[in-house]
Amino acid sequence: MSPQDKPQTEVAVLAGGCFWGVEEILCAVPGVIDTDVGYTGGRLENPTYEDTHNGESGHAEAIRVTFDPSVLSYEDLLERWFFRLHDPTTRDRQGNDVGTQYRSAIFPQTREQRTTAERVKARVEASGRWKRPITTTIEPASTWYSAEAYHQDYLRKHPGGIHLSLLARREQRDSAMTHGNSTALRGATMWWNSPPLTDPACGERSSWSTSAHAGDGL
Repeated sequence: MSPQDKPQTEVAVLAGGCFWGVEEILCAVPGVIDTDVGYTGGRLENPTYEDTHNGESGHAEAIRVTFDPSVLSYEDLLERWFFRLHDPTTRDRQGNDVGTQYRSAIFPQTREQRTTAERVKARVEASGRWKRPITTTIEPASTWYSAEAYHQDYLRKHPGGIHLSLLARREQRDSAMTHGNSTALRGATMWWNSPPLTDPACGERSSWSTSAHAGDGL
């Protein structure tokens, strides 16, 4: 493919637990043009949050990322961001959020993306960064359903909400990170280390110790 034939934008669909925090981090990554949170990978047509929350629809809470591949490659999006912003070793769970809707998953949109996803997953698995096996699934692309409006840009509308922590922990432990964006990380707080919260989205959270996972992937 010649340079002039390369697409000016590309789309990635990823799932890494509650889509609020995933969106908040990825929307600040250089090269990301737009984000949309929603549901994919399940059986039910036109699902709502209520349909998805109990896990019976088969859909994952996910994020659809539109990005400029000349600034951010799909490979870097996965390796430097996706596999670092959540715990890819806890099957169907992120923190206190439990269920298949919170699974770690990649939904490649092209054959090339699938090849890249498989390569990155294998490299992350072989890196020894994580003490437990990677449980991230690579699933066929399926119909995308945008989530309700109140879910979009939720943490920007409600500052001080819960953010994912693994990137924040790395920033604290390694201020000389060679990859990453301090703007994207600055607002991140310790995972689940905020007051108990009940909200129509992402379930009910209480303070959750990260000690069991503190050495994983850091």
